[in-house]
Amino acid sequence: MMNLSKIKPVPCLYAIGIYLISLMAVYQLMDFLSLVYAIPNEKNLLNWDSKWYYSILEEGYRYQERTCNLAFFPLFSYFWKSLGLSIVGISFLNFIIFLLSFWIGTQKTSFSIWSLLFVLVLPSNIFFALPYSESLFFFFSMLIVVGIKEDKIGLQALGFTFASLTRSVSLIFIPALLITFFFSGRKKKIDVLINIGCCLLGTILVAIMQYLHTGKWLYFLEVQKQWGRSWGLPNFPLTTFNADNILALDISSLALGMVSIYILLKYFYLYFFKTSSKRNLNSEDLATIFCCLYVGAVVFLDVFFTRSLSDKTNIWSLNRHVISTFFGAWLLLQQQNKKGNLIDIYIKTGIAFFVFAISELYRHPSQILFYFVFISWFYIGNRHQDYLLRGVILIFIIYEQIVVFQEFLLNKWVG
Repeated sequence: MMNLSKIKPVPCLYAIGIYLISLMAVYQLMDFLSLVYAIPNEKNLLNWDSKWYYSILEEGYRYQERTCNLAFFPLFSYFWKSLGLSIVGISFLNFIIFLLSFWIGTQKTSFSIWSLLFVLVLPSNIFFALPYSESLFFFFSMLIVVGIKEDKIGLQALGFTFASLTRSVSLIFIPALLITFFFSGRKKKIDVLINIGCCLLGTILVAIMQYLHTGKWLYFLEVQKQWGRSWGLPNFPLTTFNADNILALDISSLALGMVSIYILLKYFYLYFFKTSSKRNLNSEDLATIFCCLYVGAVVFLDVFFTRSLSDKTNIWSLNRHVISTFFGAWLLLQQQNKKGNLIDIYIKTGIAFFVFAISELYRHPSQILFYFVFISWFYIGNRHQDYLLRGVILIFIIYEQIVVFQEFLLNKWVG
């Protein structure tokens, strides 16, 4: 198992400290300028999906011929119930779990403090300070990635079991495990079988629990249609609910998903056409491959298995499903710390402009600004004269993080 005594405190703890100080400073400045218009409390934190988690805590599962809490997996609700915390209390604990997970998961890496700060300030991280399952899933997905990277089957099994009790992800995990096993040179078959078994165990336990409560088997699959989700080709331009405030986040997540597919294609090329590289894929490569498979699959589902909004494909929740996971965080960190060649730069730049072109971003000036600020971060150098620009960008994104958090408190859709 993981030995916390061997974890070094820097640079991640420095990044967390700088983030928290900066967050408080920007918040105080916004409050002074009368830009803070919602304060979290027991009522306004219980919006959107948090109501469904709270209903499981209070009443258990209830079947209805419409949207119901059977779409949500139970681990977070029972974790919350076991602690007996208030709505504000569980939100605060979730934020601590996220920071702790981020700290543990980025050890034994060479990620720069700038890259760590960038991931910490992203607006999608507000879900880690809400009564949502995101923090638990982030923790368990961190165990999966660290377990693959450090070749520790115990961490992997723990992560897959409890992640599958937290979200309906086994249909993504199992194919991703098989493909990652293929890239490993078909080594450690027993480990793969254990992990698949853990995914199935989590899902079966949820199915049994829901059946005992409602008499319905596997209804968490069928209930998706009650949210309007169905298979179909996308209708352009892509949009989302509350596009004035969050479309850039969803489009940035779409860009990351397409970059993950590009990374996978590069690994396929290395595996099939570069004999030496076939034997040189290390455990960190396998962790990255698994993250790419997860993010790519989620993006595919959120684009092709969704609902329409004004006859356009609605990519609602994409930023939450991608960026608010350790899989997405890991890919963002790697993209900032691994220098690519010119071809990589051209292709990723093309992806950034492509997703802009197929979306409704052009209708939302503030979202255009955020999107290109987000993209520009990856092109800034590491010279001393670049530090001021990095600082300004981080402050701007922290401001957006606070704005998105307030949007949630006002019962507006943010993901």
